[in-house]
Amino acid sequence: MQSISTMSKYKIVIIEHDEEEFVFMQKGLSDLFEILGRVSDVSSLLLWLNQNSDNLPHVILVEAYLPGQRGYEIIPLLQSNPGLSHIPVIVTSTILPDSTIKNCLDQGALFISKPESISNYKLFADMLHRLTEKKIY
Repeated sequence: MQSISTMSKYKIVIIEHDEEEFVFMQKGLSDLFEILGRVSDVSSLLLWLNQNSDNLPHVILVEAYLPGQRGYEIIPLLQSNPGLSHIPVIVTSTILPDSTIKNCLDQGALFISKPESISNYKLFADMLHRLTEKKIY
């Protein structure tokens, strides 16, 4: 396995409504990802992507359950936009029913279980990095 210093650092945007969870993500992902931004819902992501079209992420990490919507609702919106359809979406949650995981996979997203503690975020970051690498190359 490559050392962290020789691994590519991918650009990521995170859709996460919970501030404490986002702080955990920042700490856990910062060695392997450049966090370009964080938004709290799907419409804010679309606005962010539009405003930052010259610096798009390699991957979007989205919480499956956002207030009033499902995070995977972003998938068809991205796929219908030729300038954004190449960006992989990875859906995450601590608990997700098999039917929702299947729905994400059917729409072209990947799913990765969110760690339940900060101590597991390094493993989560490594798995996310490997998934990103497979999706963009």
